[in-house]
Amino acid sequence: MAENKEIVLDDEAEALFRDLGGVDAVRSGRGVSVPDLAEAIHDQEKRLDAWRLLLVDLVFDFGRFLDACRGAESAAARDALAQMTLHLEKLSRMPQADGRILIRHRGRPVPESGRVSGRYDYIILFGNIRLDVSGARQSARRLGVTAAKLPVRIQEAFLALSTSEISSASLQLGAFDAEERAAFKKSMEALYFFRVAALSGKDGPVPLIRDETGTPDPNLSLLFAISGVKPEAGVELSRKVRSMLLSAPPGDALEQFLGIYDAVFAFKKLRDQLKRPAVEINNTRWLLASSPGESIPAVRARVARLAAGSFGKGSPLTSRIMDVLYASDYGAIDAVEFCDRLEAASQLLPAVEKGLPHGLLREEARTEILGNLESRMTLVRDEVYDEVSVRREILKAKDDESSRKPRWVDTALVEKVEFFQHRGLVKEKMKGLAKGGVSFDAEDLSVMARDFSVPAEEIARLVELLKAAFDTRGRFLRGSFEKNIPAFARHGSKVFEFVWHYLKDLVNRADRIALLNALQVLIDQMKSRREAFTVLMEDFVRDPETIEFHDRNALMLANLMLRKYNKELHNDIEVTPEEVLLVREGLDPEMTACAGAWMEAEKERLLVKLRTVHRSVREALDASDPGKAMPLRYVFTLEREVSILLALVGGPIAAAVLRSALSEYGNPDAEIYWLKRSEANVTSIIGILQVLVRAVCRSPEGTDLDSLRNIERRENRYLTLNKEQRHADAVRRLMQWVDRACETVGESTDSSVEFRF
Repeated sequence: MAENKEIVLDDEAEALFRDLGGVDAVRSGRGVSVPDLAEAIHDQEKRLDAWRLLLVDLVFDFGRFLDACRGAESAAARDALAQMTLHLEKLSRMPQADGRILIRHRGRPVPESGRVSGRYDYIILFGNIRLDVSGARQSARRLGVTAAKLPVRIQEAFLALSTSEISSASLQLGAFDAEERAAFKKSMEALYFFRVAALSGKDGPVPLIRDETGTPDPNLSLLFAISGVKPEAGVELSRKVRSMLLSAPPGDALEQFLGIYDAVFAFKKLRDQLKRPAVEINNTRWLLASSPGESIPAVRARVARLAAGSFGKGSPLTSRIMDVLYASDYGAIDAVEFCDRLEAASQLLPAVEKGLPHGLLREEARTEILGNLESRMTLVRDEVYDEVSVRREILKAKDDESSRKPRWVDTALVEKVEFFQHRGLVKEKMKGLAKGGVSFDAEDLSVMARDFSVPAEEIARLVELLKAAFDTRGRFLRGSFEKNIPAFARHGSKVFEFVWHYLKDLVNRADRIALLNALQVLIDQMKSRREAFTVLMEDFVRDPETIEFHDRNALMLANLMLRKYNKELHNDIEVTPEEVLLVREGLDPEMTACAGAWMEAEKERLLVKLRTVHRSVREALDASDPGKAMPLRYVFTLEREVSILLALVGGPIAAAVLRSALSEYGNPDAEIYWLKRSEANVTSIIGILQVLVRAVCRSPEGTDLDSLRNIERRENRYLTLNKEQRHADAVRRLMQWVDRACETVGESTDSSVEFRF
């Protein structure tokens, strides 16, 4: 895309860009709009809102086009197409756009909109934008009157898609030059004739080509129409590809394709001769993938084909089932949604029995379905399971008036629900170790054994070892625990997960500190730190929108695992010493590589969690009622642990977050210094800045010197934030570290050394 193309926007978007002062402008002013970590995120989101407005307009007009197809209203269709073309011309100029817009039905209930809102729960994917009804509401709140009608408009757009039975749509625009505009227009015109013909049952300018289920397929019909393939040839080609697809043996490359249309493009000769439509609707691939070249595992493709074949490619049930199987939000759902999801998934299992022969293929499909669901059910909160009643094969959420219609659930899923309910009871029993007098029966031990994939006899021994770590008053005995560490360690890598899972939420602070330090000794003797690190970090991002009190301990232990040794091993500590930022030779390269790989793989959840951590700091500083916010001492140390972890691991994600944080804390006029409780806690804020200064200098870049010099020049400004002597001492220590950092950065950036950031 040419960078000098003029961006022409609709009225609302034009006003938004004017308000922002252009895409690169950032307003400044004390405590108002300094580009700190949270402000920068907000500002970036507001810039993206201009594109979100256009996306909503595009989908709204796409809905108008589909309505016109239903009524065979060619003039209305042409008008809607003309508007869509204008929107796409503008959207094609979005920076970092990937040239494809995906619209996907999920069927989740929209927050604050009732259960029936699942009908219009779609998501739009374009570049780095993911937009649904909730996202449109957030945009409207950011923009105010500029986009007051945005939530209503997107809901109307999605309802139009639902009425037209659209489960997915792909719009390929590329740079949207003259050739691509013509291809888009040709595809849309062919889609109009297909829709009209499909509704009337009569062939028109676009013959109806049927797919593997015997249903007229819009994508096959458009493919052959715009490629100039005669109807007879198209039917014969479809028949041959269908035969090859259905007869493909296990392991064949064709297994990854989700239908005839999808499989056509597996053959180079056909790819070269046929023109892929710029518009695809109800292609099951787009319920799972985000690009044409994205590979889909064979068993997953088989499950998707079964769902589409059983319920229809455009069926909301098909898209709902695909979302249920692969959604990542199970940690945030309520009991009603949980029951709904299991009911939807249960409708697929009979299709597996009917659609696949008895044997390996059927078992693989059942394992894919049940295994995916079980891994997601582990994320569901224990209180959700408490609110679900089970009676034979019927699930019901307590106090849910909408569940008068029984939810039939497959017996295999009922068994899993009962297991997780029992697991919650066992967890409560384990918490009771601190009270004494707790016993575990054989069924309890069996549940724990299954939960951790450890033999029941080993679980019984681990439970006895844990019991020995508490006295008759329920207080944790660090000495007893450490004495039994060799016995714990003999049980392998699962022991850390076991101990952390059940004891991380000890109520008494002294007990928590004692456990934390005892776990340090256990880690020191473990041979499987990688597994333990993953346990802690997975727990940290389990629900990235919330903060738990054990999050800080998880990070402190994770920081410990990155080092070959630590001199604090036998001291009682609650936070990572700042001196670890000086450690280089003492880092374990295998562990830092493992941590970096984990961060890259889980960057979406991690970045959401880091924003949540920073938001909790700001909320605690701005709370009118401190009792309703997280304790300041806790959130400060939590953000501090985050910074240390990122600094020790390094890499592009760490660099981006640390430098963004430095730009905020490194400006005394940033809003974080001017919230309700900031003045009283400014020394703690300065403490975080000192950690950031030392963190950035582990792998400096040339631009860091400017950031550090700016901090240095503002020394007097920092001193005026609080008149107490301890604050002045903190600022003095900060400036000493800034001086050292400037020297380090200057020396490093003058050399030819290549750094990791």
